[in-house]
Formats: sequence, structure tokens, C-alpha cells
Amino acid sequence: MAYKIALFLHIAGVATWFGAMHILAIWLGRTAKAADGKSLAETLQAVHRLNMRTLVPSAIIVLAAGVYMLSQHYINGAELPFWLLFKERFGSLFILAYIIGFTLYGRKLKSALGGGDAELLRQTAKRYAILAHVTTLLILIVILFATLKFN
Repeated sequence: MAYKIALFLHIAGVATWFGAMHILAIWLGRTAKAADGKSLAETLQAVHRLNMRTLVPSAIIVLAAGVYMLSQHYINGAELPFWLLFKERFGSLFILAYIIGFTLYGRKLKSALGGGDAELLRQTAKRYAILAHVTTLLILIVILFATLKFN
């Protein structure tokens, strides 16, 4: 029963993380093109709050549930297929890099917000949007391996 709960949390966490990250990337890209300095600063603050309050916790839930499920496989002595090893190694490394990277990037974001320069804010928003798109793509790659179950 605990394994099924962990699986549910894992899938729900991935769905939340992927969907919110995709929306965040689109939102940032459109705002960076159209907004003035003040509204862009407000958007960047809102995006950072969304990231720290929703995306990072959902990534932590994905990681914790995945580690629990993998530990059950190791306890039972089952040999892991390639797709599961890929998820374990690449997925876990990616989640940790995301959590650390976006948290550190938030510091850069806050320093850019303090300056108030509209062009600096626009460039920061574009970089943040690119990072969000790359993150979405990497999540999709892990989902592809998990879905096709390469041996």
C-alpha cells in the first residue's frame, strides 16, 4: 500500500512540476517581450515565488517518492532494468541540479530586481524562460524513458 501511495505522489509531483514549469516558461517569455520595467519586476517576483512555493516542493516530492520506490526494489533484490536505472541516476541528478540551480538563480534574480534596470530585468527574464524550457525538455526525456521502458 505504501508503494502505491509513493507511486501516486511521484506521478502527481511530476505532473505538477512539468505543467507549472511549462506555464512558467511561457508566461516569462511573453512578459519579457511585452512588459515595462515595473510590471516585469512584479512578474519576476511572482515567478520566483511560484518556483519556490510550488515547483521546488513538487520536485522534492518526486525525488523522495522515487527514492522510496527504488529502495523497495533494492530491498526485494530485484535487478533494475535500464529505464529504471536511467530514471534513478539521470532523474535524481537532474532534480538535485534543478533544486540547487533554481534556488541559486533566485539570488541573481533578486539582485537584478534591486537594480531596477528594465533591460537587465528583460535579459534575466529571458534567461529564466530558457532555463524553464530546458527543464521542461529534460523532464520530458525522463518521462519518455519511463514510458517506453527501454531495456
